[in-house]
Order: sequence, then structure tokens, then C-alpha cells
Amino acid sequence: MKENTKVVFTGIKQVQLQQEAIPAFGDDELLVQNEVSLISTGTELTCLEANVDPDSMWATKSIKYPMNPGYSMVGKIVAAGKNVPADYIGKRVMYAKGHAAYHVLPAQCDDKQYYAFIPNTVTSEDATFTTIGIIVMASIRAAKLRPGEACVVFGAGLIGQFVARLAKLAGATTVMVTDVSDQRLALLPKDPTFVPFNSAKGDPVAKIKELTDGRGADVVFETTSIGELLQQEMNCLAYAQAGRLIITSSPKHKCMIDLDFVSRAAITIIGANNVSTHIASASKENRWSCRNDQSYILELMAKKLLDVSGLVTHRFAGKDADKAYEMLMKDRTQAMGVLLNWEE
Repeated sequence: MKENTKVVFTGIKQVQLQQEAIPAFGDDELLVQNEVSLISTGTELTCLEANVDPDSMWATKSIKYPMNPGYSMVGKIVAAGKNVPADYIGKRVMYAKGHAAYHVLPAQCDDKQYYAFIPNTVTSEDATFTTIGIIVMASIRAAKLRPGEACVVFGAGLIGQFVARLAKLAGATTVMVTDVSDQRLALLPKDPTFVPFNSAKGDPVAKIKELTDGRGADVVFETTSIGELLQQEMNCLAYAQAGRLIITSSPKHKCMIDLDFVSRAAITIIGANNVSTHIASASKENRWSCRNDQSYILELMAKKLLDVSGLVTHRFAGKDADKAYEMLMKDRTQAMGVLLNWEE
């Protein structure tokens, strides 16, 4: 490949594949030829469709055109500067940059610019899910789950799938997952810890009370981005038992909640945006920066403690990325992991 192909959102519902020169790299940098990247069907589609309130944070901070979308790349180091160890060449790396055939990375990582070498036992496709894991770990740590607690995950998309899996690893013994899609719910691990149910077929509040012997959940994770669900989600928490509502998603529209209910039920609402929740730099007291959680997620995959097999539903060549977004805009409910293959 003599040019660098990259995905660019040029406007609302407008996707282009642009050609550039392969980027030059310096003495302390790496040139990565990408193998595969994962489309974030939530964040990227929101940016592409711009179906948000005009005065929302989405509109004022996140959606700006032109945009090179994406944050889940896996590639191979094909060249490097003279100050980089020779054995770096050929190694696979996972990092957070936009969809493109090539990227340049600094050889020396810090907590702002980082990548991770991928263990041999982790496939490149599985490794693309690492950034999703980092995002979710921000919520898992913010929730401060205790062994034996029951939690509910609203939404069984990619984020919800990871919340469920990582909540179990954090100590939750019952992880209830609700969605309106039986297809998405069927992708959860076949494990008695996970209790899936379709919220379109019954009242989720009543179901959760039933599953917890009338008590309610200790923690609810909001992953749908549908702000109108927040009151219903709070109703699922154990009343006056210090229940926690974790806002893992970034809701696209404003909503109303009953603050008197929040007060009487002693509910804590925790915003858990990845960027704000992860610490900027690791310290002795707290080492869980995004960079360290990246390594942690890959370690969980390598040790077979985090299973993402079966989450890929669609694969497209990088040169056909526009078709992938066209498919998602038409009906994203049938998609989970959508991959772009950048290899020649």
C-alpha cells in the first residue's frame, strides 16, 4: 500500500475515504501498518448522525467536522527511527487512534500517548476490543462493586457486554442484563452469573425485584445513551440501601428525574466518563490510568478471564468502510462488533 487510506466524516451522514502520503516518522517514533480496527457503533454513529440536542456536550464539544473517527486500532510495527530497539519491528500493538491504514506512534509511552504490545495468545481481532474494556473499567472502578452485590446492566450493546463481563470479575454474583433485542442478549456468556431478559416483553423493575427477592439491585449501569430511561433505572435500585447508578454512557438528550426520589432512596448517581474518571497519571496511591487499564484488559484476555469471542458480527475491508457505516445507519440493531480490515 503506497498511500495512507483514512476514514473521514466530512459532515452529517457523510463518510469519505481519503488518501494521504504514508506519514513520516522521526528518530524516536514507530510506523505502524494497521491490520484491523473496531468501529464504535455508539460514539462514532452519534458523531456521524449528530442526532443530539443542539446545546448538549455532544454538539458543543465532540462533534466537529472533518473528523477521523475511531479509537480501537491494531497494527504491526513495520519501521522505526534509529533510536528505537530493532526488535520492535514486527511486533503487534494496540492503540487508540482513528481508522486508517498507517499511523505514527512515539516509541516511548506516557499516560497521554500510549500503546501496548499484544500477547501472542491474543488475536488481533480480540485485541481491537481493548479500548472498550478501558472505557468500561472506568465505570467498574467508579461503582466500587463489593463481592456478593447484585447489579443490572441496561443495554446489551458492546459497552453493556463488557460491563457485564467485568462486573462479574469485580465480584458481582448476579449480573442482570436487559435490552430490547434477544439477539444481543444471546451474546452474553452462558454462565449462571448472567441473567438476561428482554425489557420489551415485561417490566424490568418488576423483574429485577423478583430476581432479588424484592430488594432491588445494588448497582445499575446505564449504557444505552437513552436519558429517558434514567428514572426507570433508579427504580431498580434497592430503596434506601445506598444504591448506585453509574452513567457509563453519554446520553444524547436531556431528561427529567425525580430528585426527591433520589434523596428518599439515598441513591448516588455517578458520572463515569472514561476521560474524566481515569486518573491523568499513575501514582503510588492509584496506578489505574488508561494506559495501565489497557495492559490489564489485554492480560485478562491472555489469561482467558475475559472472553470476547462471538462479539464480531460484521467484517469489512478498510476500503469499504463507507459501506460499513451505511449499513450501521440503516440498522445498527443487528450489529455488535464491526471490524475494518486494513491489510493489503
